[in-house]
This record gives sequence, C-alpha cells and structure tokens, in this order.
Amino acid sequence: MKLTYTVQKIETIETDIDLPIYIYTQGELLDEEFHKWDGTTKTSVIRGWNELAISISTTPPNIYPSTLEKYLVTEEIFNEVFKEALEQINPIKTGNEKF
Repeated sequence: MKLTYTVQKIETIETDIDLPIYIYTQGELLDEEFHKWDGTTKTSVIRGWNELAISISTTPPNIYPSTLEKYLVTEEIFNEVFKEALEQINPIKTGNEKF
C-alpha cells in the first residue's frame, strides 16, 4: 500500500469588495480580533481575558471564501474598537494607570 495525501490548493480569488476591509473574528478562548487590511498592511486589535494588543504587520489576515462576508464589519466599528484600545493603553504608557 502506498502513501496518499491531500494537498491544500491555494488560489487567488478576486472579489467585488473594495479595500480596505475590516474583519472580526473570535478565537477559541473567546478573544475578539478586529483586523483592517488595506492590501499591504494589517492593523489588528486583539481583546481577550487578560490581553489587549494592537499590532501592525504585513501578513494578510486568513480569509476563507465561505465565511468572508460573514466576518466583515464596518469601518466605524473597527475605528471605535481601535479608539477604545488606545484609550486603555495610553494611561499605561504615560504611567497614569489605575488598578
């Protein structure tokens, strides 16, 4: 008997969705991830139980054709989450945090 395996096919699919896109996903531990992808840069806000992170990278978000439209959010929603994250991080950065 010979080994057989399936290779995942990577395809490029063009859509009618204009960039930038704003995506919301929820992880296994109920952490929330909001991503903005403009074609070259991904800005992310990750909110979890004990975590708040803002990151910028050139790695595109994982996009699956079957769920893309389900996870799209508006620019306003992304901007509100981003603003809230900055407001929480700023006091820590300046040393004015309250515990």
